[in-house]
Parts: sequence; structure tokens; C-alpha cells
Amino acid sequence: VSEALRPESANEARLWPVTVDTSTAEGHTLLRISGQDTIGFLFELTNALALLDVPVQLEDRVRRRRDELRRVRRERARLSALLNAIPDPMYFKDADGAYEGCNPAFERAVGLTEQELIGRRDADLPNPPGWVDTQSDGRSLTWRESDEGVGRCLDVLSARVFDDDQYLGQVAIARDITQLQQATDAARRAATVYEHCGE
Repeated sequence: VSEALRPESANEARLWPVTVDTSTAEGHTLLRISGQDTIGFLFELTNALALLDVPVQLEDRVRRRRDELRRVRRERARLSALLNAIPDPMYFKDADGAYEGCNPAFERAVGLTEQELIGRRDADLPNPPGWVDTQSDGRSLTWRESDEGVGRCLDVLSARVFDDDQYLGQVAIARDITQLQQATDAARRAATVYEHCGE
């Protein structure tokens, strides 16, 4: 504290006549003021102590920030592991319709890596998925033809993402339910035939 109150050059007189006494029996440090302006000294002392506390506050802020970054990294690692484990194609788009990310199944569907996909829109892709609709929200069934010319029924679930009232983009996932749809149609036809057989 006495260093903080010391003038910048040795030629200057001390601003405040202060004696630092560390010889107390209790081990406390005493500041003995021999000047008349005690209030002024205490004001300067408060400022000096605040300056001395700055490195401690900065260190505490840095530690809190480091902990926060570590927590965010762990959450991202968990989310990335979860997305990579999902077998169905899934993507994220920003508010302008540009891709922000996807999982490996979506990479296979469009024939591009995630890094090649980021920042591009469907119109920029050589092989767009065809089931992407940035205006839709909710669940829909859509039939698409594969590269081999085979019809595929996709169960598409999409959701728009908001932060408070600000639209951030869209996330969507598509599941190939062709076999399930064909089995359902076959069961429906069989039920119709069965009903007519009884007449």
C-alpha cells in the first residue's frame, strides 16, 4: 500500500506522511498518519487499494472465462458425438439459408464434406438433397427419387430456431421410411381386399 502511495519520482515529496508499522504483536500492519487531512488520505488510500485489487479481479475474470470456455467445449464435444451417431441425414442452416453444419449421413447424401458445405446454399450444391425446405416447420412425408432411380419416402422433421424473438435458422432431419410406407400400403390394400371378400 505504501508503494502505491509513493510519488513517481524520488525528488517529489511524499503526498501523505505515512508510516507503515508491522511490529504489532498480533501481526497486523498499521498505517500511522501524521498529517492533518485524514479524509483526503483515506480517499487516496481507497483508490490505491482499488488499484492493487485490479490484478486479483483480472485473474478471477480470466479463471471464470477459462472455466466457461472449457464448459462450452465439453458441451460442443457431446453434441458433436451425438450428431455423428445419428444415422439419418441432418443439417443446420442460418437465417439466410446457408448451411452451418451437418452430420456424416448428410455429407453422404449430398456428396460433400461439412467443410465444403458450410456457407453454401442449396442452389450452390451440385447434388442438393431435394427434401430441404427452409420455409417449412414441423413434420412432412415426401417422396424423392434416388440416384439409382428408386423412389424413396422420407419422413422429414424440421424446426426453426429462435433466440428470444430473433430467427437464427433451421435444423432438419430426414428418415428413410420407404419400407415402412410400402408395408403400410400393402396392409391397407390387404384390408380393402378382405373387406370386399366378405360381401
